[in-house]
Amino acid sequence: MSIILSKLNNLLNKINTICESREFSCVKEVAKLNEKVESAMDVATSISNIADSWKLASALKCLAKDQNVEKSINDLYDYVTNPDRAFYVSTCFRKIILSNSMIAASIIGVMLGEIENRKREFDRTDIILLNILENISDYDIRIFYELMSNKYISNDIGREYIDEVKFPNEKKNDFFEILELGEKYRIFGIFTYHSDEESFFLGEQYYKKPAADKLMDYIEQVKQILNYNI
Repeated sequence: MSIILSKLNNLLNKINTICESREFSCVKEVAKLNEKVESAMDVATSISNIADSWKLASALKCLAKDQNVEKSINDLYDYVTNPDRAFYVSTCFRKIILSNSMIAASIIGVMLGEIENRKREFDRTDIILLNILENISDYDIRIFYELMSNKYISNDIGREYIDEVKFPNEKKNDFFEILELGEKYRIFGIFTYHSDEESFFLGEQYYKKPAADKLMDYIEQVKQILNYNI
């Protein structure tokens, strides 16, 4: 194990050396204008940290729901009783910071609070949602929320599906993009429909998976907790 660690450290040192020795043209230009490049980087980092602080604050508020944040964190501390729980709780916080959306970060907070409150283990649906929440924007969530409204859901072929015929022209591109994204992250699926009576192909249809309904439930909770209009 010590040999592997030594090799990894050697690799890390080599990468750091290579990166430090490379001078990017943009850095040179900044240096010409202002020799205090490190100060500029500090400011840029501080600006980016503002967004991270907002996301974390919203997530903690959603984690706490009706109780104070300190108690909710204490409860989360008590919840972490095995390596699996420790891993997934830390993963939640990592994805809160890495997320591209304050709504997504808030949803992760609600999810984490629900898991802790029920003292249950993380399941497959939780992992699916964590993966997509790290990679979607507030805009994506709003499109998803609108798409999931009942007016776009049909079941006239014996099963529930997303009825693309009902999409308004101005929303089609957004809806199809969120369906493709959702299919990639396994909250939507695609099935092929054939008519048994006439034996011909009628096309492929998107359908929502249980994770999509769970995500909608979490969004509704975020709306209520933060008094947020999606």
